[in-house]
Amino acid sequence: MMGKFKDTILNLSFGFGSLAFALFMIYGTVFGILHSARHHTTKDTIVSIFMPPWAWWRSIEMYWHEDSDNSNEVLDLSNDLNDCLVLIEMSLNDSELEEFKKEYEIIHKRIRNYPDDKLGYLAKGCRAYYTYANSLHSDGVLALKNYIATGEYKLIMSDETLTLKNELEYYKLSRDGDILWKMAQKMSDSFKEKAVINDETIEKLEQFLANKKELDDQKNVNIDHLFIALFNEEF
Repeated sequence: MMGKFKDTILNLSFGFGSLAFALFMIYGTVFGILHSARHHTTKDTIVSIFMPPWAWWRSIEMYWHEDSDNSNEVLDLSNDLNDCLVLIEMSLNDSELEEFKKEYEIIHKRIRNYPDDKLGYLAKGCRAYYTYANSLHSDGVLALKNYIATGEYKLIMSDETLTLKNELEYYKLSRDGDILWKMAQKMSDSFKEKAVINDETIEKLEQFLANKKELDDQKNVNIDHLFIALFNEEF
């Protein structure tokens, strides 16, 4: 009788243990993959999907992930983001090359050990701002082309640019977006006051647009190189 009771207890314990282990594997796989996707790299997420033990580890690691080092505390990264934007702008100005080198060393040293989620936030914020700036630039180019074709100049923010501008709010860059738009409007008003449509003006504008495209292409290459150096990813 005592032997049967022990067997029953053992069977129940084994059954409960098997169920608990199965539930842990399900929990660990699902939440580990989610944590990898939200707070780590794409490569880490792929590993979690195809290697369940790694996903299980991530499901445990997520409980102390935010406190693993000082840079992982709940911090306002606005200053870091603004510094990165200024650094990118400096990299596009040959006259600031020496100052850029000094600032790069300071900022790179500060952020290089940031966890993936913090570094990713900075990269996405910089990308959002310059994608918006490039879109606004395209609106300006379209306004010039319309001016050449019709003699009427009017800078209009496209729906795409407006959407990109609204997305800056997430990175606390709405004010920066507003400033850039106001600068574009001011330049537009100045151009309208001074421009006189004639063959010479059209020729100069066409040459300006051709040269500017080459310069902008080089600018994007420079930004891409700096993105890789700062954030370990392309623009």
